Amino acid sequence: MIYGIFRVIIGFELRNDFRPIPRSERSEPSNFEAHPIDTLPLVHRLEEVRQDYAGEAQAHPASAKTPLQVAERRAEIAKLAFFQKPPPAPEPPEHEQGLMLLTL
Repeated sequence: MIYGIFRVIIGFELRNDFRPIPRSERSEPSNFEAHPIDTLPLVHRLEEVRQDYAGEAQAHPASAKTPLQVAERRAEIAKLAFFQKPPPAPEPPEHEQGLMLLTL
């Protein structure tokens, strides 16, 4: 336990994070002027994209076929091998079961 405490103290002493930065190493304020980004063209383009998506949604309303299409797709996916139950293991003949009981 004492070893752990000394390791922590030594670790903090060896790290430079806890020492103040000398004044000579501090960065001086820059002479650059800040220019904000003009987002007005982006706002207009964003509105155009939103209107396009809204127009597409109105052009293709949800129809009565959608539940039928979902059910058909589910049936297709259910037929895939991954979703099939493996065949049951064949049961051993009865005369082999008696031999297993004798060996136990």
